Amino acid sequence: MEPAVYKQIRENKQMLYFLRRNPIWYRRLSHHDHSFEHFEKEMRVFYGQTVPQRIEKVKNQLTMIDMIISLSKAMKD
Repeated sequence: MEPAVYKQIRENKQMLYFLRRNPIWYRRLSHHDHSFEHFEKEMRVFYGQTVPQRIEKVKNQLTMIDMIISLSKAMKD
């Protein structure tokens, strides 16, 4: 593995944890240094950090808030 890639992984705890959970990436990064970008994309999907996943999370939170407000209004009546 290229020293710069290795250093970047060691400094980022999320990358290190993802790499340990998915050991196939050791081989991929060792043989193909250009696959680091794909590694980062897969890590973001794993942690739910992509834009669609964040939007879905906010949507779920808004739905929960709406249900709580509806419940509180129903209890007042």
